[in-house]
Amino acid sequence: MGAWAWDEVVEYLEGDHTHVVAMTLPGLDGDDAARTLKTVGDQAGAIRGVIAWRGDQPVVVVAHGGANTPVSLGPDRHPELTVRVVWADSGPAADGTAFAPELSAEREELPLPLYEDLGRRASLVGLGAETLERFRKMTVPEPGPVARQSVELRNDDRR
Repeated sequence: MGAWAWDEVVEYLEGDHTHVVAMTLPGLDGDDAARTLKTVGDQAGAIRGVIAWRGDQPVVVVAHGGANTPVSLGPDRHPELTVRVVWADSGPAADGTAFAPELSAEREELPLPLYEDLGRRASLVGLGAETLERFRKMTVPEPGPVARQSVELRNDDRR
């Protein structure tokens, strides 16, 4: 999912003196002709770029679903810039893990699973048919390299 998935919650995240940046990670922009070539490093770099754009001030990062891998790299590489990570329907990636390591090298992308399958791994409680249809229509498949790439975490200060 892209930045659009946060449209309905941004107002709740913004408070006094809080600036929210909802972003579409590299590879999740359906208009990007090279999106299936994007990597976890590209996604982590884009997150780092937003933090730099905001003046390298420590931030709170809110991550959802497949973003757990690139978001986990932020505190590992730059713990001084991450005040906290809030995980929504996901959690931090563990060292050496990948989002979908079983995805064959021939597959360029990993589409959103059927909701029956997704509901066994994630909570869909409270999401009506209209919302689920919007998700199905707007979600862009995860690039294969992002799904297969394992994360290397080396800095205990990330904790």
